[in-house]
Amino acid sequence: MLSIASAITVAAFAGVAHAAPELDVLASAALGDDLGGRPVAVGLSGDGVVLASQSPQNSSVVRLDPFGAPAGAAALAGRVDDLAVDRRTGDIAVVGDAGLTVFSPDLDLLWQRPLPARGAREPVRRVDVGERGTIAVSAAGEVRTFSPDGDELAIIATEGAVVDLAVFDAEGVVVTTGWRSRSACGETMDLASLAAYASGGGPPLWQAYGDLAEADLCGDHHDLRASTRGVAVARGDDGLLYLLAEVEGAGNVFRERPGAPGVPASNVAFDSFTVGDDAQPALFAYYARFTPAGEHKVGQFFLFPDDGSLVEPRAIAADVAGNVHITGVTSHSLGAAHDVAVTEELHALSGFYQVVDGDFGGRREWRQLELDGLTTDVAAFALAGDRAVSVLDSAPRRGRSESAPPGGPLVIVLPLEPGSLEGKKRPEREGVGTFGYESGVAGSDPACYCDAGRTPTPLTLLALTTFVLACLPRPRRRA
Repeated sequence: MLSIASAITVAAFAGVAHAAPELDVLASAALGDDLGGRPVAVGLSGDGVVLASQSPQNSSVVRLDPFGAPAGAAALAGRVDDLAVDRRTGDIAVVGDAGLTVFSPDLDLLWQRPLPARGAREPVRRVDVGERGTIAVSAAGEVRTFSPDGDELAIIATEGAVVDLAVFDAEGVVVTTGWRSRSACGETMDLASLAAYASGGGPPLWQAYGDLAEADLCGDHHDLRASTRGVAVARGDDGLLYLLAEVEGAGNVFRERPGAPGVPASNVAFDSFTVGDDAQPALFAYYARFTPAGEHKVGQFFLFPDDGSLVEPRAIAADVAGNVHITGVTSHSLGAAHDVAVTEELHALSGFYQVVDGDFGGRREWRQLELDGLTTDVAAFALAGDRAVSVLDSAPRRGRSESAPPGGPLVIVLPLEPGSLEGKKRPEREGVGTFGYESGVAGSDPACYCDAGRTPTPLTLLALTTFVLACLPRPRRRA
């Protein structure tokens, strides 16, 4: 059962708006849950959730049961960067300063392999597990591949910054993304990179964007000098490749088809937030579907038209129907998307979760992950079958009131709607708002007419506490 103090915390969160609960918090540092520190990666193993967490002293892997209760933990030395789950067995691969470590679903150590020392300019280490169990890790400017039993298969040299990778066992390839810093057209720019390598080693099988010549970036009739950076890459449950990138200007390489300079890419726009020719945001997102052989199938931009607005993309995944799931951080809210975008600047940066139809022709879902008095950031995201989870980092924003809730990480379950994995397209809603739920993340709903800016009084908190204790449907076990 929730304690009175925990209930008051939940009530303070819920006081932002009285929207109907839509999401569920599995675990929260603000409610006293032990997450092993600050989670940096999340995965789904069996019916549980696994976290790779960092604390000031060391790192750990923590397993939570379906109710959010601790179900095991394992310590690791040094920094931890990423984890990935073998869908076949539930085994968990973790990468960090301790090298590559593989645990059973119950967090028993199966095997461990050393990796080169972390490079001074190494942005992050990543790991992924293919559909047949092949493991790939990026570390110290290399990609290393391993069999499910820990035999090293290959060491592959890479170029530029590699920030994510995905394994396609059926095709025998590992795909990486990141960027290269280039001097071109009289200036320095970052150029997104997407490259595929054979799992057994060798030079790139194919590349996109990062290998463009200077003549392809600027000329008499085109200018593609805006900086771009690959953020994430994933093997969708449909077997195809998905790229997520960040973009700094309208004149960017994603407007042209990879390998065909001057040919427009197959990019789809369906509302004001997917058309950015005349807008001047400070940063926005691009996502696209490729075949594992490198063929660009379809892409889309996502931005807010306001000058200086921000969309900072974080993670991408796709379900079996090809619906694309994207998370990140925005500076603005998403309103009704017609010819003119209806939006407003948020008081603080806020996480978001968006699902786009498999044909990129409509938005299935939008959720603003907003907390009153706090900034929120999406630290990690995982999708497996009909389950999706995310980790939110929250922190007090400047000028917050004393009644604002405490910050800290939250593990959130994102329930997929019935039929959301089907290919059938649903009609676009007239208006899209944010959401509120019983655990702490709350916002405004199109049908909710409430004063989101009102500071809750002690009587209000008491009333909300009573309501929470009586009605809060949290399926949590508490000692």
